[in-house]
Amino acid sequence: MPYPDRLVVGQRELSGNLIIWVPGKLVRKSNQRKLRQRGRGGRPLITKSDAAIQWIDSLLKTLPGWITEQKLGGAGNVLHLDFWCFYRTPKNPSHEPDLSVELQLDGLQKGGAILNDRYVYSYSAKKVMTDGPQGVVVEIRQTHSSNPHLQEGLALLKELAGLTGEQPAQQG
Repeated sequence: MPYPDRLVVGQRELSGNLIIWVPGKLVRKSNQRKLRQRGRGGRPLITKSDAAIQWIDSLLKTLPGWITEQKLGGAGNVLHLDFWCFYRTPKNPSHEPDLSVELQLDGLQKGGAILNDRYVYSYSAKKVMTDGPQGVVVEIRQTHSSNPHLQEGLALLKELAGLTGEQPAQQG
């Protein structure tokens, strides 16, 4: 994946996969929640941090209109996502951020690029430490399968059963 030196939003010509570059400092969804109250004297409510809300707002402003109409995923259409997360290189190596894509999935769903993050059957995430711009590149691939990992899972089950000496259950 080449380093993005400018805003890149579009479709890769050869594969047809949707590729999105969202600039800005990446934040995490978990471990930064806030306790708020619903209205005056209302029940407590746990919400995302202000930084997480601002990041999603920035993602929504970045996405052009045609992406918000994609709504990829759904019954029979599962998604595979690849993330390249560009973080600023910290001065102290022990302050290197954790790799987390939960917030990016929420933002893609809220922005309409994907119908629902429950249709994401697999993703890979790569952390890239840089002194250049921060942000995330997301490549979204859609496949037409109701259960994309069935054959892979059955092969693994058979292999594990062979290692333990047990016979796998016969389908019939």
